[in-house]
Amino acid sequence: MKNIVSFISSYDMGVYILEPTNFNNGMALPNKIFEYIQARLAAAIGPSSEMKGLTENYNIGVVSHDFKSKSLANILNNLRKEDISNFKNNSNSAAKILNSESNIKIIKDSVFNMIGT
Repeated sequence: MKNIVSFISSYDMGVYILEPTNFNNGMALPNKIFEYIQARLAAAIGPSSEMKGLTENYNIGVVSHDFKSKSLANILNNLRKEDISNFKNNSNSAAKILNSESNIKIIKDSVFNMIGT
C-alpha cells in the first residue's frame, strides 16, 4: 500500500467507475481518488456524487454521464494531450491541499469531538 502512489505516478490517468449498487457506493469517496491526486494523475470517473464533486471542484479530470464504460470511453477519446496535462497540473495543486498533513488539525478536532475530550 505504501508504494501505490509512487508506482502509479508514471501513468497519466486513473480510471474508476463505482456503480451505486447501494447507498455506500453511491456516496463513496474512496482512497483510490486520493491516490490518483497524490500521484498527480488526471482522473476519469463515473458520476458518483462525492467523487464527481471533488473531480469538478479541483478540475482534475472527467466525469462520465453514466456508469457505462462506453460513455467514459467516448469522453476519453475526445481528450487532447493538453487536457490531460491540465488535469495533472490541477492534481498537483490539489495534492497540496488534499493530504493528511494539511488536514491534521481537522482530523484531530474531529476525533477529539467524537470521544468528548
